Amino acid sequence: MPDSAGTSVNDLSIAPTTGPDLSNDTQVTGPGNITTYIPNGWTQVPSGNHIEATDPNDSGRFVRYGSDSAPSGDLLSSLASAEQTNTSIQDGYQRVRLQSVDYHGSSAAVDWEFEYVKAGVTRHVESRWWVENGVEYFVYVSGTADRWPDTEPIFGVMTATAMP
Repeated sequence: MPDSAGTSVNDLSIAPTTGPDLSNDTQVTGPGNITTYIPNGWTQVPSGNHIEATDPNDSGRFVRYGSDSAPSGDLLSSLASAEQTNTSIQDGYQRVRLQSVDYHGSSAAVDWEFEYVKAGVTRHVESRWWVENGVEYFVYVSGTADRWPDTEPIFGVMTATAMP
């Protein structure tokens, strides 16, 4: 609706009040008592500081969720360092974004999205990292680049529902 100056003003009274559709998802709990939702039927395997869940119909799609001790310095700097030193993602690595975001009111939250090549296949990853009470939490979603449009909504559900 335009205001008196002719600019558009958002009418917040008609804003949607519902969250993501969770009818095809299952609530899960991981290390550090992180909770989130993942697609129904995905196989979960604990692995150190996280749980990895894989799509039963496409082993190339998986998610991770977990926690660790918060880095001693700035979270963004810590992830920028990991970007340079993580040898498993260096082949064909292309940063999409690595930036601070507002999440749960945490002053330390970062989104890291990138592509890399593994076994000749381009993979796409989107992840969110945040710190609360000295604990670093994360959700990480990975799939082949060609299926990313089908995979990306999983990241939206996970980040919309992840706690703490």
